[in-house]
Parts: sequence; structure tokens; C-alpha cells
Amino acid sequence: MSSIDVLVLAGFIVVVAFAVMYMYVSVFVGEVSTSSRGGPLSAFLDRDGDLLVCVQNPGPNEYYSEYAVVVGGRRANITGTVEVGGLVGLRGHVSLDGPLMGDSVYGEVVTPRGYRYPVTFAVVADVDGLSCG
Repeated sequence: MSSIDVLVLAGFIVVVAFAVMYMYVSVFVGEVSTSSRGGPLSAFLDRDGDLLVCVQNPGPNEYYSEYAVVVGGRRANITGTVEVGGLVGLRGHVSLDGPLMGDSVYGEVVTPRGYRYPVTFAVVADVDGLSCG
């Protein structure tokens, strides 16, 4: 086998290796990018500890999710189905020592996959009269 034959064979092997690598990378990226990652847009809290978190789903999938909401060291779980392109208000309750009207309470919303979203809760008179749409 001459050196030209070896060079052609090595080039063919390299081209096939890059083609296979490209195929595997593109399939992996396609799988990862199809998972929805909806995050909170706004959050409200009243003096009784009732809370409303407005969540939007940019797509591409509808999903049912359970979020952990941490406010002032207290935790609440909120669940709901968020459709593609939808804006949903998820409600829950957390036990707090009565924040004052007009205050801002800092917390975070955690998704089941571990994504953490820092959120500033606006303290309002009553979240029952609020909606996200």
C-alpha cells in the first residue's frame, strides 16, 4: 500500500468520524431543546400568605409542573398545567409573619429540573382579585 493510499484511507476515516459526530451532536441538541422551560413573570403575595405566581411557557411543549416557591425561608408547592404560549396563574399558600402592604418580599421559584428563578413578590391586599391575563 503506497503512502497515497494510506492518506486517502485516513482522510475517508476522518470524514466519516466527523459525520457521525455531527449526527450525534445534532440529535442531542434537538432532544435538549424540545424541553419546555417556563419561568415566572410576576409574583404577588398578600398578608395572609396566599400567593400568585404568573408563569409563561415559551414552548415547544405543554407541560404539567410542580414548582417549589420559597419566600422568607418558608416553602410552598404550587402545581399546574402550562400550555404552549400560555400564561397561567399558579396559586399557593405560605405561612409568613404578615408582610406589610406595598412591601417587596424576595424569594425564588424552583422547577422540578432544578432551575431557580429569583422573584420579587409584590405584597397586595388580596391575591384572589388578581389574574395573570
